[in-house]
Amino acid sequence: MAVQTITDAPGARPWPSRAGTARSAFVEATQRSRRLALLTLRAAAWLVLPLSASAQIGNGEAVVDLVSKPAGVGLGWLISAERSPYRGDGQQRDIAPAYLYEGERFFLRSDRFGLKFEPGAQQAIDVYLRRRVEGLPLDRLPLQLQGLTTRNGGVDLGLTWRRHLGERQIHASVTQNVGHDARGLELGVGAFTDWQLGRWTLRPAASVTWRSRRSNGFYYGVSADEATPDRPAYQPGAGIDLSAGLYGSYRLTEGWRLIGGVGATRYSRTVRASPIVEPGTHGGAVFGAVYSLAQEKIHWQAEQSATWVRVLYGRAAEDRCNIAMIVMLRCTAINNATPTEVVGLTVGKTLVEGFRGWPLDLVGYAGFIHHHDRPFQRDGGEVNLFMKAYFRGLPWTDRVLTRIGLGWGITIADPVPYAEVLEQASRGRRTSRVLNYIDPSIDLSLGDAIGRPQWKQTFVGLGVTHRSGMFANSRLLGRVIGGSNYIVLYVEHPFGP
Repeated sequence: MAVQTITDAPGARPWPSRAGTARSAFVEATQRSRRLALLTLRAAAWLVLPLSASAQIGNGEAVVDLVSKPAGVGLGWLISAERSPYRGDGQQRDIAPAYLYEGERFFLRSDRFGLKFEPGAQQAIDVYLRRRVEGLPLDRLPLQLQGLTTRNGGVDLGLTWRRHLGERQIHASVTQNVGHDARGLELGVGAFTDWQLGRWTLRPAASVTWRSRRSNGFYYGVSADEATPDRPAYQPGAGIDLSAGLYGSYRLTEGWRLIGGVGATRYSRTVRASPIVEPGTHGGAVFGAVYSLAQEKIHWQAEQSATWVRVLYGRAAEDRCNIAMIVMLRCTAINNATPTEVVGLTVGKTLVEGFRGWPLDLVGYAGFIHHHDRPFQRDGGEVNLFMKAYFRGLPWTDRVLTRIGLGWGITIADPVPYAEVLEQASRGRRTSRVLNYIDPSIDLSLGDAIGRPQWKQTFVGLGVTHRSGMFANSRLLGRVIGGSNYIVLYVEHPFGP
């Protein structure tokens, strides 16, 4: 069967997002804005949706920049929906967690992490690795797509240049998919501007993305082996996608912001001609909320605070013990049938001490865990980036300082830990290297416990290192349901000022 090729021609990419508009006029306008924000929140509740692939590729720079402001450290979520580019897939829905950190050089912005530089005034360059979320549906395949080889997102190596022109920004990006099956090169340029309306920030944005033949072919091509009478073989060429959208944020409080917007993408003619692609323009919407800690306050606190170093050892819990049961001590059984162990080192900095005057501290952590999975599979590593809250206001704290902690962030493992492989295989579920990370713990001051005041800030504790996929609701996390739990013992001590 002949293989067709079409090259060039413009097109546009679907960008999901939601925005609201409000006019400010004295007190009544402010009240109207608050009511509008609440209505927007309620209207979005029916969506229960994802940060889409086209949003990431089309106006991704505009949305990522909006979510990550005002720098510092933050956590949140984005729900989005878009018309899938694939035939028969209908509406794509997903929830994307937002993990945010902006340091002087290093940054973490949900789907990407990397280094940033400032080569000149009002200019910035980001070099990063990005988790790509494009590809065939992970949870179900419509009839039109059955028989196609698996096409998931993989990882992109990217470079983005930005130029700030007052309230406007122009940017240019180059990304290359990396890995054993590198999926091609993409070049993009775009621009956006900000309109300030009281608590609202509105951001119209537009972008143009050139995708290589290899990139389009991987995601939207049909090989001769995949061809059927209703799905002829087809290989798209290089092409240009066009995207436009209106996005915005609403500042609820000093820390909380609502994010939203709408966007549309028109894929290149060579992609639209594919027998597995829905014709027309693809639109979408995104909505979410982000809580951020101001950059200036965090950097000052981090510079003044000691560096926390934690050493841990743990073993995998039995499959029947989920994280809630372990925390409540209702199930603490260790998996002795296929035992696996972990040892780890975690380094952190106090970001906020006495949050809002409460006995609550916030600490940012980066950790590495070594998985001893032999003889079941090769040993592996796990990197965790997370923020953790410690409550130290228990009634007996004046006698024995005790902390209850809860950490939340992102985790990347290679290979997927055997405890997860085993659990997911028993249920016929997929695995993912990138997952959500939860770190609950309880610890006490070793100095208070043994009567050594010089060791008061040395803590011994019991905790859980937990990886999971947010109940299969997030494409960023591989739409995984389930994960792994390791019950750990640890010692933590501060070094420095």
